[in-house]
Amino acid sequence: FLAVAMRRFPHVEAKEWIAAIMFPIVFGIVAVSFQLRLEREKRTQHVLHRRLEALVWKDPLTATDNRLKFDADLAALFEHAERSGEPFGIVLADVDDFKRINDHHGHLVGDEVLVAVAGVFRHEVRKQDLVARWGGEEFVVLLPGATQEEALAVTTRMKQALERTVFPHGLAV
Repeated sequence: FLAVAMRRFPHVEAKEWIAAIMFPIVFGIVAVSFQLRLEREKRTQHVLHRRLEALVWKDPLTATDNRLKFDADLAALFEHAERSGEPFGIVLADVDDFKRINDHHGHLVGDEVLVAVAGVFRHEVRKQDLVARWGGEEFVVLLPGATQEEALAVTTRMKQALERTVFPHGLAV
């Protein structure tokens, strides 16, 4: 290309032709480099957004959703139920005598019990259900689309699973 262009336009010096060829090449390299950096930044932002979302919506101890997430999901579920007429259930659960566990065994053991209870609940609910820590030793489960019978079945499974569970230090809840 350079040889043909130099013959056709003899008054243009070779270094000008080289500059004319090099400019788009360098520009292309810079553009690709910028695009790659932009993509990397987007991925980083996405990861940071997911981490921030987890901090906002998750209970740090039990890794269940927190009350803020529950409130948001409940509002959306109410709206959906009003529009569609689809039923839903709510299960409230409280760990019996939790104060006694904390007082006699310490808060770290109490935390272990809460983590275990949350794990049992997550294991026993349906995929579409939301388990949230309501506060302290209280949990709430949203059951979208659940009839009264289905909600009772989920609650029964949760209760039976808790009865079978061996909690830290042999405690029962």
